[in-house]
Amino acid sequence: MLHCEEDTPKFERLRRTPGYCMATLTDIQSITESHDWWNTFAALQREAARVSARRDDDDDDSGGAHDGDTRRHDDDDQSIDYDDASSVRTGDPNKVLPHNALTALDMGCGVGTFSAALARHLSHAALEALSSRLADPAMRRLYVSVDLLDVSGVALHAASLSFTPPFHIGTLHRGSLTSFVPPSDAVAASSDNESMFSQDLSHIGYDIVYSVHGFATVPRGKIHAALRNFRASMRPGGLGFIAAATEQSHDARFAMMYHDERRKIFAAVNTRMNEEPPTLTSAEVICDALSAQGVSYNVEVKSHVTLVSVLDGSAMLEAYLHGVAMDDTLSLDTMLQSSTLGSYLSSCLTPDGSAYAFPQRVAHVTI
Repeated sequence: MLHCEEDTPKFERLRRTPGYCMATLTDIQSITESHDWWNTFAALQREAARVSARRDDDDDDSGGAHDGDTRRHDDDDQSIDYDDASSVRTGDPNKVLPHNALTALDMGCGVGTFSAALARHLSHAALEALSSRLADPAMRRLYVSVDLLDVSGVALHAASLSFTPPFHIGTLHRGSLTSFVPPSDAVAASSDNESMFSQDLSHIGYDIVYSVHGFATVPRGKIHAALRNFRASMRPGGLGFIAAATEQSHDARFAMMYHDERRKIFAAVNTRMNEEPPTLTSAEVICDALSAQGVSYNVEVKSHVTLVSVLDGSAMLEAYLHGVAMDDTLSLDTMLQSSTLGSYLSSCLTPDGSAYAFPQRVAHVTI
C-alpha cells in the first residue's frame, strides 16, 4: 500500500493517493484533448520508418545481418542500479519489439494516469483515422513501448497495469528525475573511449519523452539536473513534452496560501515546524532553466478547470488539496475555517454546491 511505502517521501505519496488521482482526471483529459497526438505519433512513426530503412540499407551495403521484421530491446536482462534509482524489466527480458516500434519514457509517471489516457486517446483516434483509405499505413501498425520512471514502487506497479494498445509496458525505473541515467549516459558508462568513437549513437534514446506535472516536486536547486536528464533521454530528433502549472494556476496559488496559513498556525502556538514542505516548481521556473541551458522550446498556456465533486463527501477534496500543497498538516475543516483559505475555497464552490471548480493555467512545453 502506498501509505506504507516509507522509503517514498510523504509529499510524493500525497500526490499519488486515489483521491488526488481521481480529482485530477479532468487535468489529464485537458492535456490529452489539447493536442493533435495522433499526428504527433504519426510523424514519429514515419521518422522511425525512415531511420530503420537507412539502417537496413547500411547493413546491406556492408554485408551485415539485420533483424528484418523485429528489433531487440537495447538493455540486457539484468536489473541495473542507477544511484538511488533502479530498473526492473517487465515480462521477457529478451523481448523483441516489432519493426518500427516507437519508444517512450514517462518521467514522474505517478500511477500512470496520463500514459493510460494517451493510449486510450490514440486508440479512439485510430478508429476514425484508419477508416479512411488515405490513412497512413504505418499507423496501422503503431506500437509504442513505454518505459516508466517514478519514485514510488507502488505507483509504478499500478501504472504498469493500466496500459492498453497501442501502448505496451517496457521497463519500470524506480527513482527521481534527477537520479535517472539517460540511455546515452548508460552506454557511455559501459563503453571504453575507443569503442564509443566507433558507435553510432544516433538511435540512442527515446522517440518521445514526456512528463505531466512530474517536475512539480523537483527541488528548484535540482531543476537543471532534472532537465538535463530529460533532454538527454531523447534520441536526436526526438520529441520532449512537459506539462506544468504556471504561477497563475490554482495549484501554485493555493499551495502558497496553504503554507502561509500553516506558518501562521505554528507561530501562533509557539511551535517550530519540523521541516519546510517542498515548494511547487512552476512552469516559469522550468522555462527559465531551459533558457539558461540554451534550449529551444515552444510553450503554449492552456486554461481549464479542475472539477472536484463533493456529492459523495469531502474526502476526495481533502486528498486533492493535500496533494496540491504536498502537505497534510491542515485538515479540510481547518482550511475552511481559515479566513484566507476558507474565503478562497468558498469562491471556487459551484452555485449548486456539488463541486469545487479550480481554475488552472498550465504550460505545455515542447522541446
